[in-house]
Amino acid sequence: MDSYLAEIKGVILSINPEAEIVEATRKVEAGNIRQGAYLLGRYFKYYPEGTIHLAVVDPGVGSRRSPILLETKGYFFAGPDNGVFSYVLEEEKAELAIKLTNSEYQLLSASRTFDGRDIFAPTAAYLSLGIDPREFGPELEEIETFKIPKPEMRGEQIEGEIVHIDHFGNVVTNIPLELLSEVGRFVTMNVKGRAINKLVTSYKDGKDYEFFVITGSGGTLEISSFGKDAAGGLDVSPGDKVYLTTVKT
Repeated sequence: MDSYLAEIKGVILSINPEAEIVEATRKVEAGNIRQGAYLLGRYFKYYPEGTIHLAVVDPGVGSRRSPILLETKGYFFAGPDNGVFSYVLEEEKAELAIKLTNSEYQLLSASRTFDGRDIFAPTAAYLSLGIDPREFGPELEEIETFKIPKPEMRGEQIEGEIVHIDHFGNVVTNIPLELLSEVGRFVTMNVKGRAINKLVTSYKDGKDYEFFVITGSGGTLEISSFGKDAAGGLDVSPGDKVYLTTVKT
């Protein structure tokens, strides 16, 4: 138990009492930048244009990594320059990137361990009041990103990767349904030596099978188990490879 989220909210509301704060998620594993980046990439687009997104997944806080503000065509993003915006930048071009250095828009603190409260929260609050993004610091030419895994064709197989495990235990891959439709008909998906041979369109359709493949809400193929934890049953983790075998139709 901690007070960190409450402190961030308090800072924002003390600067802009009219701010509407939405807690998107606080379930990101501690320090898991890739997980945070994936989740942010999934949900940011469903918020109204002009939304300011804070991403505080920051294991390098206090180090040489920069605190940054990004402006895209539709949104603002404040957080550490550590790759947490990688999935966002696959979809949105950064029209402006700022290194947050102007102490006028930051909290004075003896600590260097909580930029979420001391830098990102006040930045978001002042931005919501109409402060020009360029007031927060100098422009950046480059932003830290990591390479997002893409599915690859290997003969008649598609080699993909597990990119996320949700709290139901569904195993989310990076293989989009459109790619399967382009190359042929589903035969089987293999992961860690286990073959899953059933493709269904609803969870209920898969209730008679131990594991099945389904198109998830993100548009990519997932491995699921009706009412059970598929990831636990298969002993898989993000980063594990999956192999989708197809036959041409």
